[in-house]
Amino acid sequence: MMFLRPTLSIRPILALLAIILFCAPISAAPLVHAQLSSENPLTEKRETYKKAYTALRKGQMVDYRSYRNDLYGYPLESHLDYYELERRLSRLPNAEVSAFIAEHEGSYIGTRMHKRWLYTLAKKHRWSSYVKHYDASLSNVDLACHNLNARLQTGDKSALRDVSKFWNVEYSQPKECDPAFKQWIDQGQLSDQVAWERFHKTLLAGNTTLARYLKRFLSDADLRYADLALNLRSDPHSIKQS
Repeated sequence: MMFLRPTLSIRPILALLAIILFCAPISAAPLVHAQLSSENPLTEKRETYKKAYTALRKGQMVDYRSYRNDLYGYPLESHLDYYELERRLSRLPNAEVSAFIAEHEGSYIGTRMHKRWLYTLAKKHRWSSYVKHYDASLSNVDLACHNLNARLQTGDKSALRDVSKFWNVEYSQPKECDPAFKQWIDQGQLSDQVAWERFHKTLLAGNTTLARYLKRFLSDADLRYADLALNLRSDPHSIKQS
């Protein structure tokens, strides 16, 4: 087979193709490098965040603050502020906590800090501050019962009217409710009707252990029927026709 010798007009085209093929890998390298470089700041911030968190957990506050100062604008910087403030809650930094909750209102860390703060105030028996910072929208029975106790401890007797809806349920409430329940009962607020209502709904729910405990709050007249109901619940054949 004969091969035609390239003419002069074809040579420039071949030369251009050779240049393109030769330079393509080289020209792509700066693009890849530029892409990696654009990702480096975020990667560096992520590593700095990890170092800051580790330093905070170890109590190395000088190192922590150094790392923290390099994280302004990083999406998780507020989480570090949460952890740093949380470790100091026992010192009762009221102004800082209030500012943090206000700044992050409605967010996960804002709500979490609000709850942690209330638990701390209750543990410290700072009842006036508790009432001031309590928010019913937190929807937490433990905190609601602490609030009832806080109101009673600060002389708000109207709180007694709100205890019944927490006591009159067919299940056991958390121990945080006990102080408010005790004051409510000691002051004669538990009526025979409410005591029977709770016993009855508890028995219907099948919670016989709690129902037996609730017998102590029943009147003598209701106690006889309570025993019959419990016996019937445990052994339906124990009631014989006369």
